[in-house]
Amino acid sequence: MERDATLIEEAIAVNFKDVGPKSQSEYKADLFHYADYLHSAFKLDMLTVEREHVRAFLNHLKDPGGQNPAESRQVCAWCKANGYPMGRKGKPLSASRRKKYLSAVRFVYHHAREASGWPSVDPSAGLNSPQVTITRGFVPERDELRTLLDAKGDMRGRLLLNFLYYVPARREEVRNVRWSDIMGLDTSQPCVEIRRVKGGGRADFSIAPKLRAVIREYREWQLKEAQRNPRVAAALADEETAYLLLSKTGRLLHASSLNKIVNRRAVAAGVGLKRCNCTESIDGYCSKVTPHVFRHAWATVALNDPKHPVPIDVVSKALGHKDIGTTRRHYAHTDDDRVMGALLSDRL
Repeated sequence: MERDATLIEEAIAVNFKDVGPKSQSEYKADLFHYADYLHSAFKLDMLTVEREHVRAFLNHLKDPGGQNPAESRQVCAWCKANGYPMGRKGKPLSASRRKKYLSAVRFVYHHAREASGWPSVDPSAGLNSPQVTITRGFVPERDELRTLLDAKGDMRGRLLLNFLYYVPARREEVRNVRWSDIMGLDTSQPCVEIRRVKGGGRADFSIAPKLRAVIREYREWQLKEAQRNPRVAAALADEETAYLLLSKTGRLLHASSLNKIVNRRAVAAGVGLKRCNCTESIDGYCSKVTPHVFRHAWATVALNDPKHPVPIDVVSKALGHKDIGTTRRHYAHTDDDRVMGALLSDRL
């Protein structure tokens, strides 16, 4: 295990200099999981195993954990120490997650081949990556979007939903917007600067007329709140804490609060309803609408606009994707009407 730990730490330090701490931590955790499994299941380390052992590791990730873990999970020291973790909704790890594990394994063997002082081995060579099946999640139709964005209610919720749609950034990026990031609100060309949470950097987004009107209305509402609430007033007085989305205590809203706001407004609007008994349910219902849904909705509308469809490279850049393939696989949902129109058109 000591040699494995040294190899993992070295591979991360050498190759991940420009990668964020979160990605480093995820890769490191996956690799230590791999090393612990090899040692506890086969008494081997990463540089003495063969392809069959790597395949066994990937297979054990497909087995259930939780309160009644499969036998293959019980032999893994890492799984035992971490409570036999499961994937989303209590299911075994998805093909996408297992693919990330294999990427981490291949990464560390690539480092060993390229670096001096390590045996040149790669037992992961030749293994097929888990096949990821991409299914389209819930995306509201245009009339449902209008219902969500135009719904009456508290100003903070209205601002949040409009911001999530018209500035198709990630939830955390929208959550961290400060008033100082919004420029030219009272001009004809307002924009907002977004701090990217993936890959770093910043991006400027033009503010659509409808969103500008909502922001102006929200600004007036928040200033009135500040007159009644000294903590909100204190937060707005400091540029570093003057967030758009402040709580009653003058603090930045927690990420889970954004989910609750979106769910509450979507349930009230009757969009994406599903039966649910969780703590966030309202009269026995939750909504399939989440903050991330608005990114998909914006991309779908932009790509399928009947008069002026937006090119996919533009959509990809707006979404902050480094690889246009990510946009094509996960966001490029083509309307059937456009397909029929293309088939019926005379292009000669």
